[in-house]
Amino acid sequence: MLLFLPEILVLAGALLLLAYDSIVLTPNRKVLLWFSIITLALALASLFLPLRESLPFPGLFFSGSYLIDHFGAVFKGIFIASTGLVLLMNYDFFAAEVKKNESEFYFLILFCLLGMMIAVSSVNFLLLYLGLELLGLSSYALAGWQKDISRSGEASLKYLFFGAASSAVFLYGISLIYGLFGTIDITKLTAINLLLPLHFSALLFVVLGIGFKVSMFPMQFWAPDVYEGAPTPFTAYISAASKAMGVAVLFRLLTFLGLNFAVIISVFSALTMFWGNLTALRQRNIKRLLAYSSISHAGYILIAFLSLIFGYSAFIFYVAAYVLANLGAFAVVIYLSLVLKSEDIESYSGFAYRSPFTAFALSIFFLSFIGVPPLAGFVGKFLLFAVALNSGYLWLAVLGVLNSVFSAFYYLNVVRLMYFKRGDEAPVKVPFLLVVTICVCLGLVILMGIFPNIALSVI
Repeated sequence: MLLFLPEILVLAGALLLLAYDSIVLTPNRKVLLWFSIITLALALASLFLPLRESLPFPGLFFSGSYLIDHFGAVFKGIFIASTGLVLLMNYDFFAAEVKKNESEFYFLILFCLLGMMIAVSSVNFLLLYLGLELLGLSSYALAGWQKDISRSGEASLKYLFFGAASSAVFLYGISLIYGLFGTIDITKLTAINLLLPLHFSALLFVVLGIGFKVSMFPMQFWAPDVYEGAPTPFTAYISAASKAMGVAVLFRLLTFLGLNFAVIISVFSALTMFWGNLTALRQRNIKRLLAYSSISHAGYILIAFLSLIFGYSAFIFYVAAYVLANLGAFAVVIYLSLVLKSEDIESYSGFAYRSPFTAFALSIFFLSFIGVPPLAGFVGKFLLFAVALNSGYLWLAVLGVLNSVFSAFYYLNVVRLMYFKRGDEAPVKVPFLLVVTICVCLGLVILMGIFPNIALSVI
């Protein structure tokens, strides 16, 4: 029972919020926020219980379909922390932009979290599919959560259609695997031969189905429109937590299969990096820019898959560094969208004079994305490129460095506008909870860059 306490707490919290919303005509905003935060804090604390109790940890449960281990615990911690930061950063967004249906956001995002927690511990394709669908169905509703904004409904519809297509691809891959091997238990698939066309096709369909959550080429086409149209709180969530879930599931799958899928992964990595960075160069909307940025970072993360043993630490470190910088950047973007009433990058002109703290924080997050020392993004990219070199993929490491140079153009363009182009200079005040969120992300991005050995020793 204690081993599943994080999932139980998240489910109970979501159901209680649903009951509260159905009973109370006008739910209290502070009750919704702090009840959700307390639920997440308890779930995060319960992750450490197996380490203190004499429990079968790690272990397989539910007829060998659900694995409780350190890898899953680390990523569940990332998911829970990301959810908490998203809720904190968006409290003031709700107050300014949303006057109703706020409770829907809280219980839907907890169901998203539950789906991610189930998916990352699943070693059975059917249970994995259920976890992904729980995340997906909740995500489609959240994308269209602002019912009075037409582009939100459009984003939800696009997300639903593209998500349904990716689910079909994933299910087709599962059906091929079951037809070939008579099992959907990932731990028992030891006879896959990538030289056989049907074996290769089955695994490729499964990887592409999961790649939809990662925004991996060629499954990245949905991200820009959905990121732009969806409510900014949800955009922040899917670009951080959902992506972390996708790469974690993919990493676990390939680790269990023990296949040399490096050549295919290297191609996916290179194409994903180039697509994200080159298309980001011409963006004028900040959310679309971050969408293409998110695609490019999926390409960087895939480098860790070249060596599932040596890439383990680099993989987790880079995912954590990316999630922190991404959530911090979106916290600033949410604040700027409230102040400027615009998502156009040109509207950021001169904002460093209006709010020096937020401009500085956004600059640090962007520099971490580029890979500038001594920030966490630099250490993460250094580790990833080292994996590429140690695996004999010098060309991919060179392409990774080249793509980092490309990314500097569009990240530093935003910084240039904030600091070197004049605009409205009337000072503005940053809401307290946004300051807390930005400070947490900013502090950890800097500390992980200066003292990476602490994080790496934990990993």
